[in-house]
Amino acid sequence: MWTIDLAYILRRCGIDCVFCTNTIGVDPNYLTISFYRGELQNDTSRVDRLFAKAAKCGVRVVKGSLSADAIGAFLSHGRGPAGGGTLRAAIVLVDLRYLTCKRCLFKRNPFRFAFAGHYILVTRCTTVCGAGGTGGGGSSPGLEFYYRDPSSSVSARECVISAADFDRARQSYGTDEDILLLNIPCVAKGNN
Repeated sequence: MWTIDLAYILRRCGIDCVFCTNTIGVDPNYLTISFYRGELQNDTSRVDRLFAKAAKCGVRVVKGSLSADAIGAFLSHGRGPAGGGTLRAAIVLVDLRYLTCKRCLFKRNPFRFAFAGHYILVTRCTTVCGAGGTGGGGSSPGLEFYYRDPSSSVSARECVISAADFDRARQSYGTDEDILLLNIPCVAKGNN
């Protein structure tokens, strides 16, 4: 499953999204990554075709990178389901090796030595008051991102990751910094 596939599925389901990526199409250099090696040759022409016809099919693709601040700002402008409006979230491709949770001291695959692409659903972002943080990579040291991991044994658990760790996981070589920014319309209670 490629991020462009998810963008098409979301479009078919009527969910407004924007797909931001550093690479339009398939990066042939990923043949050096064992995670991609088996499928890259089989998927390249199909994925390139999906990118080529995206605009015509109503799938919005933007080439570029988003900062942690920009992602946080996007997430902060949505309103929750109780008041109607729009719920904002992001599906983010991360390198599983670097996915952590500050709440439960959870770290994925600490002994994995190679890239492992994985999607998470980022639901919100907060600013930690007085946080010194490690910063690095242009991330804001005081930001924390809340996410759900669909492969977690406790799927209802909301995990928390610092901006620096979030950037490390999403900017790892192999992710293309792929992110789907979702705008999900909500119906106020009592209006359905």
